[in-house]
Amino acid sequence: MAECTTFILDVSTHMVKQGSVSKAAAYLEYTLLDKLKRGRKTDWISCYLANCQVAKNSQDVPGVFQVQKFLAPVTSGGTISILKQLQSYCEDVGSQNEGAEATESSMVQCLLVASLDCREQFKTRKMVRQAVVFTDDLDGLDLSGDELNVLAEELNLTLILVDCTLVDNEYANTRWGQLAAAIPGSAVFSINDMLREISSLPPAVVRPVRVFVGELRLGADVAQLQLGRPEDGDRHSINIKVEGFPATKAVPPIHRKTVVKKEIQGRVVYEPVKSVVEYEVNDSNSDRPVQVSPQSIAKAYRYGSDYVVLPSSLEEQRSTETLPGIDIRGFMDMDALPRHWLHSETRFILADTRVGGIEDVVALSAMVDVMLQGNKVAIVRFVAKSGAEVQMGVLCPLLVGTIRAFTWCRLPFAEEQRVSDFPRLLHRTTTSGRKIKEEAPSDIDSLMSQYIDLFDMDDEPCTPDPLYYSVVEAKETTLPLPQKATAVDEDPLRVPAIHLHRTQQVLLEWIHQCLINKMEFHVPEMPDVLVAKISPRYKPNKKGDELLTRLKKDLNIKKTSRGVSTEDEDEEEEQEVPNLQSLLSRAD
Repeated sequence: MAECTTFILDVSTHMVKQGSVSKAAAYLEYTLLDKLKRGRKTDWISCYLANCQVAKNSQDVPGVFQVQKFLAPVTSGGTISILKQLQSYCEDVGSQNEGAEATESSMVQCLLVASLDCREQFKTRKMVRQAVVFTDDLDGLDLSGDELNVLAEELNLTLILVDCTLVDNEYANTRWGQLAAAIPGSAVFSINDMLREISSLPPAVVRPVRVFVGELRLGADVAQLQLGRPEDGDRHSINIKVEGFPATKAVPPIHRKTVVKKEIQGRVVYEPVKSVVEYEVNDSNSDRPVQVSPQSIAKAYRYGSDYVVLPSSLEEQRSTETLPGIDIRGFMDMDALPRHWLHSETRFILADTRVGGIEDVVALSAMVDVMLQGNKVAIVRFVAKSGAEVQMGVLCPLLVGTIRAFTWCRLPFAEEQRVSDFPRLLHRTTTSGRKIKEEAPSDIDSLMSQYIDLFDMDDEPCTPDPLYYSVVEAKETTLPLPQKATAVDEDPLRVPAIHLHRTQQVLLEWIHQCLINKMEFHVPEMPDVLVAKISPRYKPNKKGDELLTRLKKDLNIKKTSRGVSTEDEDEEEEQEVPNLQSLLSRAD
């Protein structure tokens, strides 16, 4: 749905002196850059300054300055212009004396001007209309209770009030809180909560897009499931109509385009260019690569260190002509399934309520309850669509409240598993092969084994915890607003895409330093929330601390500067560099 967001900032002298306007500008910068990345043509924004010493608006109301008229989609030029005007105004107010505070508040007038401009711009167009107000004067509305109700009826905007004070307030007793309570759908947040929201890792919400439609079959003869056979071909099996939805969010690469740099009338312009895929190979008889035809290119499979191209007879057997569905081939104990195998894409499997009926819901619910009671998982044969490859996977029963479903995970083959052999800690050597003189105690391997056992995940819940799979409330706005704290962020099995979050952080910091503040770019430090996600996780108990202390002492582990190896330094110090005279004498 189309969305219109009006940002109203209280730029009174008190707000500027306390740094609240700078905090609001930080949230505004993140939000506008996020909208810029989305590039939605139906996402409109506008910006006003209330209690401003300069006036510029459509109604010629004093104390109200319209920084940005309605704009969609959000552009980089508009974003930089808004932030620079706000930064320049804060610098001017900060250089003034304390006695320059305005005597009358213009917050009510600014709300009315924003509402009138929104009506004139969009008329009766159906869209989400909201106003985000940043202020620290929660009693700044000089209106009575009846006048607040009249104002709430006059405004055609949903109010999102951001409290810029640093204390806990009872919003029900304030004028702004009463106005927010009188407007349906309004909310009140603290500025610190808003800043914490934009600095955290926003969870990627999985959209409910149906990606699979078929049958969940138990006891069916796979050889008889040929394409085109009637649905009741095997009367001795249980067929449940099911549908699948993505359970894990796919992580696509950052969208980039190949552009060419041109300079037109002294202005640098980047234009996209068309890309043509060409294949070249190195020829032993020629120094230059030789271009080959795309018809000569074939897909090969990696097997060990070689590449294998399947013959045509085997290539035809890669796909199956069976109907799309899930065939249960057996059951196994949930504890016997290695948890590190569940590393691939995941799907929710639910009873199909569109084509199926109540009997499918009852049958699937009964199967989920029985498998949970017996602590079992099902090994299945999965065919996503007609003509697709056959995949082997596992169905894990899932119970969230009253909803019963399965989570499907693909199982790897033996060739996809890699075994790592780690050298023993006794008789240690450096990277160059030199033996270390200090010998570690003989029980160092047993100490390390005990320390590794602390990372065991057997104590984690065997069945999926309902707290990790909670219903996400639908958001009517794209604004980054604080959400209710859930246990999903504490799930050790839920690891966010660190590289994407880190890349986004560096890009936002580059825009902030180079384009907005015209500074020299310095790569920011990784935030604590990202460091905590990639740091080793173990249960901090007394035994673990004691083992770690003994290991540090026995292995002689010392903290060094980043990227510097103490062993290499020792080796360089032991080597004697000959002088020039000795080298000349050797030449003679």
